[in-house]
Amino acid sequence: MKKFFAFITCIISLAILGVTSYEALATGCQKGVSFFLEPIPSEFGLDREVAVQVIEQAAGIWNDKLGQEVIEFKPNGDRPITFIYDERQEETQFRQQDEVMIATSRAEVDQLVEDLNQMKAQRQNEEGLYQANRRAYQSNQTQYNNRVEAANNGQPVDRSALEEERRSLQAEYQQLESQRQSLNSLVSDINLLTNEVNAKVASLNASVRDFNQNYAGDDTFRQGVYGADGIEIYQYENAGDLLAVLVHEFGHALGIGHVEDSQAVMYYLQHDSQASRVMLTDDDIAALTQVCETPVYSIERFKTWLDEIRAI
Repeated sequence: MKKFFAFITCIISLAILGVTSYEALATGCQKGVSFFLEPIPSEFGLDREVAVQVIEQAAGIWNDKLGQEVIEFKPNGDRPITFIYDERQEETQFRQQDEVMIATSRAEVDQLVEDLNQMKAQRQNEEGLYQANRRAYQSNQTQYNNRVEAANNGQPVDRSALEEERRSLQAEYQQLESQRQSLNSLVSDINLLTNEVNAKVASLNASVRDFNQNYAGDDTFRQGVYGADGIEIYQYENAGDLLAVLVHEFGHALGIGHVEDSQAVMYYLQHDSQASRVMLTDDDIAALTQVCETPVYSIERFKTWLDEIRAI
């Protein structure tokens, strides 16, 4: 009888050990993981509904590949997703503001350059027209002077026609002078606009230099991390970048480590064109397969082992 109770005690102990081993060794894709979302600090400026949509989309990428819902998002999930606002996201927001300012300045410069080029083209056309009219006026003036000289030398001329020609030449001259003044005004405007463009370009170049100096540091900090306390998100650029961060951290939650493919979701550099890395690559799938198919100590295996013991 004592041997019987000792045997039962041993079985119970081993059963408990088997359950404990399973919990310790089973990966996320084998036992599933669930998450809930902590309140998002207002400094992020992230709408909760948008965050939830991104979280569900990130979980769906892994769930679709596994063909089952191993990553769950629900209010009573086991582990939190926590957004932590610190200098990383603050610097990101400052940088994004500077990027908008530089982009706006560059657009202004581009528009001014376009306006300047149009004015230069207009000046070229007006200059050509003015020179053609000036040559025509000079030719007409020469012919008129010759006829006047002939009249002064006693040759018969139609003086009324000659007077009409003089008045016509005066009108041509006035028109030519108006063209010259308009052309000079246009040249003056071009010079002013050229100075403005040069000043804007110098200011833009200075802003770009300052931007490069201010944000030239190491940009390989962690955007997020998965651990015993769930997932913590520290920094993201936009919704697409946040999606990539979450897909990466969900991969860790499944038990996957980093892979070598720089285009993979699970590549070790998070802040390295990550927003474009949300589709699972061959390396990601291989790592997922390896983790999910790794045998673990389960209750079913323990029962099989007990059956084998009894059969001895």
